[in-house]
Amino acid sequence: MPARPRGAHNEPRRDVAVLLRAVAAAVTSTTAALTDARRPPSDTAAVHHALLLAESSFAQDRSEPQRPGAPQPDWRAALIAGRRAERGGRRLPEHHDPNRRDRPGEDRPGPAARARLTGRADDVAGAYRGLTDRLDEGPDRTVTDRRPTTGPGPPSAATGRADTPVTAPPPLYGTDTWLRGLAADLVRVTAPTG
Repeated sequence: MPARPRGAHNEPRRDVAVLLRAVAAAVTSTTAALTDARRPPSDTAAVHHALLLAESSFAQDRSEPQRPGAPQPDWRAALIAGRRAERGGRRLPEHHDPNRRDRPGEDRPGPAARARLTGRADDVAGAYRGLTDRLDEGPDRTVTDRRPTTGPGPPSAATGRADTPVTAPPPLYGTDTWLRGLAADLVRVTAPTG
């Protein structure tokens, strides 16, 4: 664990902002790799590195006396989101390579399914980037609950797409499930804790 000076209460905020920025990038790159066979696979090294720093900051913060103050985001939920992003960014492309020859009957995703899934990934990544912007503004900034819709519902304001499950071949269905999990994690991150 990196040594931090006593009283480093803002470190989790900064390191989690870096982690969530890496999560947003992993969402975009993983989805692009799964929807376009010409794209290189997702690189989760940035998520892994940011996750290690955020875990260390969280452990250091918890080992110090806690100061009363404004409610903070749920740092544990942010770490869970980082783990989910790292695992999905690594495993989905490994298991769902559209160029594999041992699955001759597996359908390729159509343009509509690819567009819808890419749009959902953009929504989730954008919500994570929005949260990092608010975290970067400092401890006095309240982290409000702005998140993508995670269940069936009206179209999102940004894209006009209904947030219903994507009907697609297994690779894209798995990616849709991963994105829904990341959106649910974001809901937990923005739920204030003491």
